[in-house]
Amino acid sequence: MSDYRKFDAALQSAGVCYKTDEPMSAHTSFKIGGPADRFVEVKTVSELQAVLNAVSDENVPYFILGNGSNLLVPDEGLRGAVLTLQGDFKKVQSLASGHVLCGAGASLATVCSFARGQGLTGLEFAWGIPGQLGGAVYMNAGAYGGEMKQVVERVHFLEADGTPGVMSGEDLAFGYRKSAFMGTKRI
Repeated sequence: MSDYRKFDAALQSAGVCYKTDEPMSAHTSFKIGGPADRFVEVKTVSELQAVLNAVSDENVPYFILGNGSNLLVPDEGLRGAVLTLQGDFKKVQSLASGHVLCGAGASLATVCSFARGQGLTGLEFAWGIPGQLGGAVYMNAGAYGGEMKQVVERVHFLEADGTPGVMSGEDLAFGYRKSAFMGTKRI
């Protein structure tokens, strides 16, 4: 087992909530999987930046966990840190422009229900896709002839070092089940 003392101290200093040896079976749709060394609940962008600094400084591998839909975790568990986006990352709100601003941790069901409640169309294809918005954008999720590239206009993200960025239009490089985020450590 790795020495996580400095990593834990960095999380505690930043006020980030985490658990040790958290069973992943509690966080996957198949209800299987051994413990994650660290299960980190990130609630704000500044917390996420602190966590990214800590994983970089202490060379801790990390994995971003979405909804845990269709995810198979071995009985041995996961080494390093599993990050889950909570708090501000789950927010969904309407903008004066008529657009919807959503956090990456918002479930697609929540986003679809919100859009319907605002009288907006275009997300009907996403109803029933079990996952979160961040993962849906990451892989350009789709169903029934629709996909995320048809409704996503702009994405705010963090680089692996915590630097914020924004992409829109063709820069998102949406294709069949792919985007500009694949193969990167961007969140």
